[in-house]
Amino acid sequence: MNLSSPDTGPFPFCQVLNMKPAEILGMLEEAAGTRMYENKKEGALRTLDKKQLKVDEIQKVRGAGPAQLLGQLLLLPQAAVLSVMAYLRDPEFVQGRH
Repeated sequence: MNLSSPDTGPFPFCQVLNMKPAEILGMLEEAAGTRMYENKKEGALRTLDKKQLKVDEIQKVRGAGPAQLLGQLLLLPQAAVLSVMAYLRDPEFVQGRH
């Protein structure tokens, strides 16, 4: 191993001196093992955003009047509309035991 050159060995110092601050931070995060947790956190936040969109859509439908619901049903595929109609015709639904 030649110790006279700073660019040899497992950790080239001159390359680190020429790095941008964001690159140095990334290298330190990876060495400390925090990058993996940041990636997991970002994935979890994306999942939460998707779930929130679904919750918002459900609340929007629950608060909609009959005309708005009919308009939304018309946009669904025929199989989905038939499924909703069968559910609405169910005697337990009509009697309020759903």
